[in-house]
Amino acid sequence: MVLRRERLKLFEVVGERVATVTLRSVQSVPNGKPDVQKILSIVNVTVSATGTPLPNKVVVEGTATVQTIYVAALPEQPVHHMEHTISFLQFVDVPGAQPGMTVIVRPRVTFSDIVIRNPREVEIELIIELFVKVTQLVQLDVVTDVMFKSIPVKVEKNLVRVERVVGENTGQVILSNTLSVPTGKPPVLKILGIISTEVLPSEVRVIPDLVIVQGQIRTQILYVANLPDQPVHQMHQTVNFLVNIRIPGAMPGLMVELFPTVEFAQATIVDPMTIMQDLVLSVFAKVTEIQQMRVVTDVRSDRIPINAVRQLVAIEDVVNEVTQQVNIRQEVTIPQEKPAATKIIRVFSSTVEITRSDILDGKVILEGRLVLQVIYVAALPDQPVHHMHLEVPFTTFVDLPGAFPGMNILVRPRVEFATAQLLPVGVTPPPEVGTRDVLVEAIIEVFVKVTKTVQKHVVIDVLVPEEFRDMN
Repeated sequence: MVLRRERLKLFEVVGERVATVTLRSVQSVPNGKPDVQKILSIVNVTVSATGTPLPNKVVVEGTATVQTIYVAALPEQPVHHMEHTISFLQFVDVPGAQPGMTVIVRPRVTFSDIVIRNPREVEIELIIELFVKVTQLVQLDVVTDVMFKSIPVKVEKNLVRVERVVGENTGQVILSNTLSVPTGKPPVLKILGIISTEVLPSEVRVIPDLVIVQGQIRTQILYVANLPDQPVHQMHQTVNFLVNIRIPGAMPGLMVELFPTVEFAQATIVDPMTIMQDLVLSVFAKVTEIQQMRVVTDVRSDRIPINAVRQLVAIEDVVNEVTQQVNIRQEVTIPQEKPAATKIIRVFSSTVEITRSDILDGKVILEGRLVLQVIYVAALPDQPVHHMHLEVPFTTFVDLPGAFPGMNILVRPRVEFATAQLLPVGVTPPPEVGTRDVLVEAIIEVFVKVTKTVQKHVVIDVLVPEEFRDMN
């Protein structure tokens, strides 16, 4: 008997369960909305949920957003809309689950209702079904072919597309930056601490045996102001980073998954208007390639007893993937707390964030925002240089034949080009007046991949009784 094997990293199914969550919540009519006279209907309920694995169970955290239309208690009885978001927490028993495993949660609303308690309050009732699956990444020697010399056997095979792991590694970088207290913020007397960090990779490049990651880290720092009453203030700081991660076998065109972590963050005072920020950033990168192969799912023979040792695995079958460009051209306004501008110096940072992704039949709807950091000359007597933070929301769709609701989606956006110009374009505003109107133009590249999780029993070994081995 000859066995051919291929070593793959696949997700083994540890367990799956279905749980039900019943939500009853009294909600107020949002401020600015008129009183309720009659509920017409709940037009939409969207649920998002994530799972955290614990020993033999999963903690599911999520939110349900309810969109309702109603008749307002006004003389002309207009129809209005209101939105409420309800959070929930649910424990689901999954024997075998352990911290560090992968959790897939698929919520489904099975019942929704809303009733009036009084003109300013409504009661919402939801029943949500949660399908929870726990998997773990395992390395398996999967049988791809079985051959006997003189015994006829029936070998069943299935064609699968899997992501073969080429390599993975961790890169680390220490960032020490001297930073000024933002304009408009009071001087620093005492730093209380860095209360939040956010890692925003903006560009990932793969060259032979190396992954290069560029991006920014945003920090939020809490401090005591050097003022007579010593109030507590906060400031945001943004620093750039570059990490090189050596992964033998990495090549341009392969896929990269990133898992960044800020392992250490500290800020100290240099002087009342200057701080020193020290960060330790760790980025775990995994390089994969799509591979299509036939794996053995069963082996049988009418001549001898054969025991095909099989294992249930969850395979991420790639349905479709595409790279598409999104063109953005939008007018925005300089924030009111900032002075008007007489000249744009440059866009010194541009990032893109995907805030929502929905799979429809054959396409994916994406919502996101382009975030620009711009420095400009202010319309003030001494013409100081100022900074402004601009956010441009956008919506686009990507055609992906074969995609259906409930499938898994991966989106990787990247800013290819971004610029900001004062309006009207080509006209220099009076230096003493300036302008608050800015035209933002950008090109964003989005890579979208849709997969479906398929459970298959794959053969990992073939056993033949000892008395029949000489017949092989």
